[in-house]
Amino acid sequence: MADGQGYRSMGVNMLDDNLNFGINVKYATRILLFFSLLGWYGMHLLNRLEAVEERLLQADSQIRDLLDKHMVQEQQERQELENQLKFYQKEMNLNLNPASWFNGKKK
Repeated sequence: MADGQGYRSMGVNMLDDNLNFGINVKYATRILLFFSLLGWYGMHLLNRLEAVEERLLQADSQIRDLLDKHMVQEQQERQELENQLKFYQKEMNLNLNPASWFNGKKK
């Protein structure tokens, strides 16, 4: 190793028992805290997103139920109106077509 071809001249690091590896404790603590908070906030956002999805599904089912209910009510109202119209046409001999009102009166 006297000719300059040792581990230092080749750019190779030698790991042994006397290796000093200095870690800045404040820096490591801050990094750990940052990633912990980042993970906690990510989980918080995921929980909020799941809650919104559940409420959306509930709202969708409520909307479908209300829509079905209103459609049934509308069909019943239309049926009642048709029955009333048939009754009035039958009882009063009404012709509700304005174009045919004057056709039968010519003598």
